[in-house]
Amino acid sequence: MENWGKRLKEIREKHELSQSKIGMALGKDVTQISRYERGGVKKMPKEFRHELKEFFTDEEIKYIESGGSAEKIKESSIQHKTSCPPTTISVPVLSATASAGGGSNVESIDVYESGENLAIDREFFGGVPVEKIRGIKVDGYSMVPVLLPGNWVFFEEGDRWEGDGLYVLVFRNVLMVKIVEANPENGNLRIRSANPDYETWEYDPTEDQSTFRIVGRVRRVMM
Repeated sequence: MENWGKRLKEIREKHELSQSKIGMALGKDVTQISRYERGGVKKMPKEFRHELKEFFTDEEIKYIESGGSAEKIKESSIQHKTSCPPTTISVPVLSATASAGGGSNVESIDVYESGENLAIDREFFGGVPVEKIRGIKVDGYSMVPVLLPGNWVFFEEGDRWEGDGLYVLVFRNVLMVKIVEANPENGNLRIRSANPDYETWEYDPTEDQSTFRIVGRVRRVMM
C-alpha cells in the first residue's frame, strides 16, 4: 500500500499549497513536511492529523491517512476550496529592510518584491483589507522602543497620509519606518523617531515630492 505521505503530497498540490506554507502555518520545519511526503514516517501522527483540518476536509484527511479512491473526495475538495476561506494568508515580503537609521536605496516598491511570502494568520490583521498588505523587516535603532531591529512591520500600500501614525516611507531614496504626524501650526507633516536621540524633521506637502514619498501605513507589527 502506498505510504500516506504520497497521498498528502497529492492533496497538497491539488490545493496549490507549498510545503513551506503548510509547515509555517503549523509551526513545523519544511523539512518535516518533506519527510512525511518521502515516506519517512510510516503512520500519520495523531497531532498532525488534527492539524490538517486547517487545510483539508475530513474526507481528504481520511483519504490521506487510509487511502481509497481519490474520486470520492473530488466533490468535497472543490467545495472546501471555494466555500471555506483559509485561516492563513500569504503576505508578500520585500527584499529590502526598512531602516530606522540609515537604509536601503529604493526607487520603486515594485522593484523590491522578493517573490517570497510569509504565512500569517488572517485574524492577526483583524478587519484590515489584506490584498495590499506587504511585510518588511526593520533595521536600526531610531524607533526603539516602538520597534526593535529584526521586528516585522506589515503595511498597507498607499501613498496618502491618513492621520497620525506609523508609516513606511521613502526620504531622499532611503526606505524607512517613522512616525508621521501633522503639525497643526503650519500644516506640515512632522516625521519623527521614537528614540529621542534621533532628529525630527518636517515636510511641507506643497513642496516638490521627489524627495519624500509615503509607501504605506503600518497596520500591524510582529515583535
